[in-house]
Amino acid sequence: MPGKMNMSMSMPMYFTNSYKTTVWFKGWSTSTRQDYYVMLFVVFAMGFVMEALLSVREHLSVRRGHFYEELGDLSPEKRRRVGSLLKISSAFLYFVSLVMGYLLMLAAMTYNTGIFFAVVLGMTFGFYCLRDDAAGPESQGAGRSYDMANHCGAGG
Repeated sequence: MPGKMNMSMSMPMYFTNSYKTTVWFKGWSTSTRQDYYVMLFVVFAMGFVMEALLSVREHLSVRRGHFYEELGDLSPEKRRRVGSLLKISSAFLYFVSLVMGYLLMLAAMTYNTGIFFAVVLGMTFGFYCLRDDAAGPESQGAGRSYDMANHCGAGG
């Protein structure tokens, strides 16, 4: 049939166990088991770093109120400047956590069981290591701030 387009996709829509997989870009393919294990480690580390970023953002959010109280001696202009620097750094951390969160989501969407579990276990290990036990079980972690306004769970 003239004008017919081939719409086949090379990405499976079911979980696979192959060590030959592509993550994020065509050039980032694993062709050997060693490459695959390196990719699993990278994805695991990214999950851990994602939780670290969320923990840092949570900590900075709590500290921001105390920090403003400590700035009481400064002039209003200097307080505004420091406040804008805090806001810029907070926005940058938010940007980085969004990018990492979406990259991890795309990695999990390769439907490769090893990569999927590397994402989940990396974030779980990060949550376990970085969570503030004194604040209770609902403190920190990607799932801590799930609500309808922020359904990706990346906000803080």
